[in-house]
Amino acid sequence: MELGCEVIQGRVLGGTSSINDMAYMRGSPADYDEWAFNGNQGWSFDHILQYFKYSEGNYDKDISKNKFFHSTQGPLDVG
Repeated sequence: MELGCEVIQGRVLGGTSSINDMAYMRGSPADYDEWAFNGNQGWSFDHILQYFKYSEGNYDKDISKNKFFHSTQGPLDVG
């Protein structure tokens, strides 16, 4: 299975570095769970998911349908 991530790029005067861009990506749930397992209480994925959702304003029509993992109410426009 191939995994990938779409990266927007372009040709502009000054090179692609002239384009300001940010990507919103969460870490792997397994990484957060490992932090909690190693003694960092409160850092399991299930615990921090509420904070991701609180901050996220995701307006992607397909992604925002999954209300368990995503929110459209947060101040950070990620969609």
